[in-house]
Amino acid sequence: MVRIHTNPESAEAYRGLSPGRPLALGSVVSAVHQQPNGDAGPVLAMVKGADGRWTYVATDSSGYLDPDADLGLCARCHEEAPCDGLFGPRFVTGEESSFPPTP
Repeated sequence: MVRIHTNPESAEAYRGLSPGRPLALGSVVSAVHQQPNGDAGPVLAMVKGADGRWTYVATDSSGYLDPDADLGLCARCHEEAPCDGLFGPRFVTGEESSFPPTP
């Protein structure tokens, strides 16, 4: 399962995400992964910088930065996303994703 989180300032904009409506500078979006057995998985995050570009960060299941993460792969995939480098809640289906996060 993957749960999507945003910083509080970006939550409403993320819920209404659509092409042509970018998130504000300083927005943070993270995908918190959970293994099928319930164990914590990696956390992949994006931070929108002052230049309007996304920076990508990955942690392991313990929350430590993952120096081996292929962040270039993240960037290449998100270049094809329909909304400001994001896929958004309207473009994700199935139980593997939820927004807002559920306990």
